[in-house]
Amino acid sequence: MPNGKQSVQIQLKDNGFEELIKNEDFKNSKIFEITSRDSAERYEVTVPIKSLSSMKSLEVSSSLRISTPKGSWQLSISALLKELNLTSSDPVVISIENAGEEYEEILKKQLAGSGLQPLGSLLDFSVTVNKKPFNQYSEYAEHELIIETKQIPLNQLAGLTYDPVTKKFVPVPIKAEWKDGILHVSLFKKGNSVYTVVRTGKTSFKDVAANSMYKESIEALTNRLVMEGFVDGTFKPEKSITRAEFAAILNRSLGILPGSDKSASQFKDVKKGAWYEKDVNASVSAGLITGYSPTIFKPDQTITHQEMIVMLVRAYEYVRTDSLKAASIAAPAALKLPEWFIPTYEKAVQEGILLGTDAFKFQPTQMATRQESAYLMHRLLKVLEFI
Repeated sequence: MPNGKQSVQIQLKDNGFEELIKNEDFKNSKIFEITSRDSAERYEVTVPIKSLSSMKSLEVSSSLRISTPKGSWQLSISALLKELNLTSSDPVVISIENAGEEYEEILKKQLAGSGLQPLGSLLDFSVTVNKKPFNQYSEYAEHELIIETKQIPLNQLAGLTYDPVTKKFVPVPIKAEWKDGILHVSLFKKGNSVYTVVRTGKTSFKDVAANSMYKESIEALTNRLVMEGFVDGTFKPEKSITRAEFAAILNRSLGILPGSDKSASQFKDVKKGAWYEKDVNASVSAGLITGYSPTIFKPDQTITHQEMIVMLVRAYEYVRTDSLKAASIAAPAALKLPEWFIPTYEKAVQEGILLGTDAFKFQPTQMATRQESAYLMHRLLKVLEFI
């Protein structure tokens, strides 16, 4: 009973995966699934290194999944093997457990007065290798929470993870569905931590018309806690958006922790303690946005459609690390695209970030607005199956 918690422990055999490969479910899904149906506060799966070594020859799309009545954890085999020391004799230990009371207290204080309602438990997902934490990956892991609650609209849910640097819960991308009356929410991030789900309620803004083409996207992103309105009940949809603001939107949309880059800012114009300092550093570190020079970022400068598309394509490639080079697409001559931007434009069209039949009109040098940022970010999340 580790940590005083009622525990279920599963020990995989050295040839455990060889046995799982023979399973018909694996042949169809390419997922090695280890399941416990017992009720407990903590689930721990121990996988011998020898067993993992036998997986090196498997196809890249294969994944390992740990399933419990509380939730599940899934990661591709390639990501799991990438940084493992396969010569070690120590096993890999994967655990899913109820988070400690200290996290509940942090969440309670953070949500006070916000109108957000916590749903279900806070679950702590972790992996240890050689008895050391192995909780950052090159690919996204899926963390599923299974929640018994009354029927609520899926578009009124947000996923949160704990950031140990800022000591706050921050948004991560999610997918949610009802299965036999039970809510299943998958939260995605390139790593492990404590995860939870909150109900955000119905969102509306007095300056966003009911028939606006941007309404659905604005409400989707505000409900996901990616964007927010103003204290006067407006969204200010036509307001231009700055580089710092869009960096924050990218981080919240993709689950990039604002405290994930602990180093001091390299940019002279990113002031220490500014609301955007950690977001700028994290998005630069992730390769989503760059400075104008090694020391100049221009956080308050507004962005154009062209600059927004560059960052959205980088965001796509941050998630889909195996994405192919874009095919050649003839850009409309009227757009007068600069040569350096054409491959990015082709990628945006190929992956469905920009649509030729779109009500959104791409004009390279036009300043991007808050509603346009919401619209294209929402589309990217759909393309990535993060919504």
